Amino acid sequence: MLALSQATTERLLTQALKSAGGEIERAKMVQCRTSVDGVEAGFEPLNGDPPSIVRGPWLLAADGAHSTVRQQLGIDFMGSSFKGQWYLADVALHTTLASDQAHVFFLDEGAFLFMIRVVDEALKEGPGDPVWR
Repeated sequence: MLALSQATTERLLTQALKSAGGEIERAKMVQCRTSVDGVEAGFEPLNGDPPSIVRGPWLLAADGAHSTVRQQLGIDFMGSSFKGQWYLADVALHTTLASDQAHVFFLDEGAFLFMIRVVDEALKEGPGDPVWR
């Protein structure tokens, strides 16, 4: 398993997009709807540019169980969710655990601890222990 930091993931995706001739435009999606030939989505750019409508054959929504796209289109969430809260932390950790493997520790009352080494070039050369999530 491999866990990339958010910064590393964004850097790799940005590089791939730029090498394909694209560029990043950050915006907030404020509406979406299906159309005869696909989908239309309304965006408010974060740089102050005027709002715009984007049309395409499909829309990929990767924004989780509380998806704005799913809510706008009236699509139910068919998955399940946990009743309790999840906690996520990236911490420097001195450990003898193998850094090329994920680790699961089962705790009392059905709880568990999942640990994986986070790969982040910015932290790679820094002092101290490696970062684990």
